[in-house]
Amino acid sequence: MTISKSHKNFKSNVKDPILELSLCEIRHEVVGLNGCKIRKGIFPHTVENIFDFEGHIKTIDRTLSILPKETKVIIYLTGLTILTQAIYVWINRKKPFLDIEITLAHYNKGEPNHMYYLAETGEQISRQYFS
Repeated sequence: MTISKSHKNFKSNVKDPILELSLCEIRHEVVGLNGCKIRKGIFPHTVENIFDFEGHIKTIDRTLSILPKETKVIIYLTGLTILTQAIYVWINRKKPFLDIEITLAHYNKGEPNHMYYLAETGEQISRQYFS
């Protein structure tokens, strides 16, 4: 996966670049920080071998390990629970060796926006954190 500044969901700001991804491609409609629909996902819309846990971790690694240093990644959790679990396992295994920041975004019914949490600490942050 090549990340470029022309990518719709790749926003370059003064501090750090931001990449927004859904956990699964177009599983649910997600609108990102800049008002664009998030179409790219770490996983496809349908995951064939749902219990291939190590395969899921490898897919995450292929997507996130290639990102430039100091990239901020927002992952909109729109998929299956086992894929979310694989994200956490990947973070524990690989994240200490990378210089990227991962935020997990959760949809809360009745709320106009997603709720954002830093993946490593669980600290809730606001949308303004990314501007």
